[in-house]
Amino acid sequence: MPLYLILFCLLTSAALGQESFRGSLSGKVKSADRPVMEDVPVLLMAVKDSAFVANTYTDASGNFEFKQLAPNDYYLLLQYIGFEDYKSPLIRIEVNKPSAAVPDILLQAQDNQLQGVSVVAKKPLIEKLMDRTVVNVDAWISNAGSNALDVLKRSPGVQVSENGTISLQGKSGVTVFIDDKPTYLSGKELTDYLQSLPASALNTVELMANPPAKYDAAGNAGIINIRVKKSKVQGFKGNINLAATHGERFRSNNSANLDWNKGKLGLHANLVFNKTTTFQDLNLNRSYYDPQGALSSTFFQHSNLVNNAIGPKIKLGMDYQLSKKSVLGLSVGGFSWMNKDSTRNESEIRNGQQELQQQVAAQSKTNRRFSNVSANINYQYKIDSNGRNLSFNADYLNYNSNLKNSLLNTIYDGNGNFLNQSDLRGYLPADINIFTTNGDYEQPLGKQSKLSLGYKVGMVITDNVADFKDQVNGVLLPNNEFSNHFKYRENINAAYVNYNTSAGRWGLQAGLRFENTLMNGHQLGNANRKDSTFNRNINSLFPTLYLSYKLDTADRHLMTFSYGRRINRPDYQDMNPFSYPLDRFTIYGGNPYLRPTFSNNLELSYTYNNRITGTLLYSLVTDVISETIEQNNGIFFSRPGNIGRQHMYGASMNVAVNSFKFWTMNAYGEYIYNNFSADIYGQRLDNSGWFGSVNLNNQFELGKSWTAELSGMYTSRIYYAQFILIPTGSVNFGLSKKLLKNALNIRLNVNDAFYTNKLGGDIVGLEASSAYWRNRVDSRSVTLALTYNFQSGAQVREQKASGANEERQRVK
Repeated sequence: MPLYLILFCLLTSAALGQESFRGSLSGKVKSADRPVMEDVPVLLMAVKDSAFVANTYTDASGNFEFKQLAPNDYYLLLQYIGFEDYKSPLIRIEVNKPSAAVPDILLQAQDNQLQGVSVVAKKPLIEKLMDRTVVNVDAWISNAGSNALDVLKRSPGVQVSENGTISLQGKSGVTVFIDDKPTYLSGKELTDYLQSLPASALNTVELMANPPAKYDAAGNAGIINIRVKKSKVQGFKGNINLAATHGERFRSNNSANLDWNKGKLGLHANLVFNKTTTFQDLNLNRSYYDPQGALSSTFFQHSNLVNNAIGPKIKLGMDYQLSKKSVLGLSVGGFSWMNKDSTRNESEIRNGQQELQQQVAAQSKTNRRFSNVSANINYQYKIDSNGRNLSFNADYLNYNSNLKNSLLNTIYDGNGNFLNQSDLRGYLPADINIFTTNGDYEQPLGKQSKLSLGYKVGMVITDNVADFKDQVNGVLLPNNEFSNHFKYRENINAAYVNYNTSAGRWGLQAGLRFENTLMNGHQLGNANRKDSTFNRNINSLFPTLYLSYKLDTADRHLMTFSYGRRINRPDYQDMNPFSYPLDRFTIYGGNPYLRPTFSNNLELSYTYNNRITGTLLYSLVTDVISETIEQNNGIFFSRPGNIGRQHMYGASMNVAVNSFKFWTMNAYGEYIYNNFSADIYGQRLDNSGWFGSVNLNNQFELGKSWTAELSGMYTSRIYYAQFILIPTGSVNFGLSKKLLKNALNIRLNVNDAFYTNKLGGDIVGLEASSAYWRNRVDSRSVTLALTYNFQSGAQVREQKASGANEERQRVK
């Protein structure tokens, strides 16, 4: 019997015969001029150590209630915009007196001089829930002036490679969501999008290795859900964020978030303008061997890559309360990101005796415009006050990319004499249209249970053209070797059911999702290549299960178990069979024969006092989609491929220390074993080993509105697919000062202070060759960031975030 089933049986047996205890605490919040205050956040804290226990919001009548409380001494904490902080007297929940009702809480308005000042409860850096880990973005000083990609790099258990691949707990294939909506992006497009999203616009990052059935099953490593800030303030509210960063190059992140609510109408705007310059200093080394294993030749290439990017991003939203029970929401948005890349590299080819045989000087220039237009309509209906809800969403998204590049190669012999020159020009437009609709229904079943049902239908249509020409004596001639036209259509139909309940010390959440995927690809032929097509029909079930058990009545010891099955579909462009040269010695190609990746993921966790969480984890992944490298006649071919199986197991631990008023610390560590085994391009691949990762953050309250941060991360050597990545690490410093009655926040950050975040790795599983690379990027930098908050009014209803689907994640 599997270990987790044995543990489940033991816990079930231990629970039998134990008397269940259900304490409750209720109350009402109002102010001098408002007899009802809706959506006020109420925090429940333990008296003994001021530990966070639970939180809730007041309802339409101003009432709140906490259930399932253990016997203990508690107090309430309310910190609400425009009002003085409120801390209640001691509230005791006892076995012989399980229910408590506090007198009406009367919030006192702040002095008029404080109008426009945001009073915000101090959030923990990281929160652990049954089905996810939550990172509070603003709680990290080092996030000031950075972007969403930087935030992910600092999040526990997340690794971001130099080419933008995001991994969670040692597994790639993560799906990135924004407000429960997949981004539909991957690769460079996802990297560009996350870099355009300022950290100042983010509220939380949710890390879900085993997401509930409500979410798309895409992403074999799970889901990262980024939630942006939303205002609930009646009247006008906003913030302006300005940030300048200087390393070896300059970049700037600027944004404004504006919200206006009056009566039933709410208007929202998010405006972003970014300008960045980045560089890479890359060294490639390749060695080739004869059949006897003796060195026959070597290849060395040094490249200097500079990227200049600039562009705006805008999102406009409106919601209107049609009635007390229904809300209609609309939003439109888009961005336009202009990239100019310049790459210069010099290559040397030597024989086995290390005598110089040939030199190549190459220059590549790329101009790319990547833009997006999106629209959403959503409707939410609260059927009754018992919690029955119905919601619908419909989305349209368009991604358009226009890329023009040139690749000039000049070849010399070992003595520096000119041999020949080639000039390749490319025009690569791509257009992706996404149409989606989904609906969700929630039905309470008694006081402790809830049933959720939903559906999703999505259609994706892509059109990719690669038009290459050789320039010879000033004349452009068609290049049919690299030219290509690829069309792809995909339809996903899904339905899910999810059930959660609690009884005594037990908590249960179980779900089942069905997804049907229809795929059609068509490569149009040219003079050198015939037409080709492929069609696939995939049906899959994806179960999820979460169990929790409180080991004591004080809620200090909690055990949780989760299981989930996931899928990782190929990115749209990865199935395009055409190929194009990155340089004369490296060619990238797609793979129309890619199969989806399936994974089974298990986690067993123990949490003490909401401060220490230890987790054992295991995953079995089949047909892993990863970049693969084939060596053929001295040329390296890079293309996506399926790599056999991945076995992954290990442990992680998160520790939060907040026992001191002046010091808060959060430490995360993981130690994971990765094993990859496959036959690839006629070579046997067995790449396995342990790797560790540590993420540490310290926050210091210095008094008089001064706060300091010391943080750092370290990741050891990682074994993944055909690659062994070298260790990386960084140390960061931050200082924050609040002025103008906390309305203005000034932050100064130093990232990668000792310039230790160098990238690189070895490539294994190659035929008669070996290779490694080292990459230096602009990671050491100083950032000055200013945030100014302004507002007027009081809080209103919670805004409904729209929903969409998984396809955005796979644009590349």
